[in-house]
Amino acid sequence: ATTSPAGPGRHFDGKSYLEATAEVADFDYNEPFTFAAWIKPDSNQGAILSHADDFMEGQGHGVYLIDGKIRLHVIYRWSDLGLRLETTEPVKLHQWQHVLVTYDGGMKASGIRIFVDGREQKINVLFDELIWPMKHKRPFRIGAGAGLRFTGDIADVRVYNRELSTREAAVVPL
Repeated sequence: ATTSPAGPGRHFDGKSYLEATAEVADFDYNEPFTFAAWIKPDSNQGAILSHADDFMEGQGHGVYLIDGKIRLHVIYRWSDLGLRLETTEPVKLHQWQHVLVTYDGGMKASGIRIFVDGREQKINVLFDELIWPMKHKRPFRIGAGAGLRFTGDIADVRVYNRELSTREAAVVPL
């Protein structure tokens, strides 16, 4: 166990993770959502949370740390049906930061916003072609997804079935 700015958290060793039923975060491609968590990464690669296959090109959605940047995947088929976006700037290693990702359900990258410590981040769009339903029965995982495992601490994971506003995103970490 560890203590985050939001209270108790859990340490992930790059191997272990938490898994819940498929009903948690079971959003389709046109349903809005918000994912949030406090993270203290010890590595610049890892899965923060996911409702997706456990290999990089798998179907589903998840929030990842790739080369230190926060990345969102909303994927039906990796090669041509999905959304992939990442922050332009990396997060800091070995420091607590609050990460929040919103999706408006509009099936476009323009409907995604990423916040770190309540501040909206600039993002790079890597792929923007989401036009196919993606209901599936993958489990919801904390600390795992896309073949990645998180190394460091995660706390106060939240899943909302709506897109939080900018004002709400700014106060969630407080």
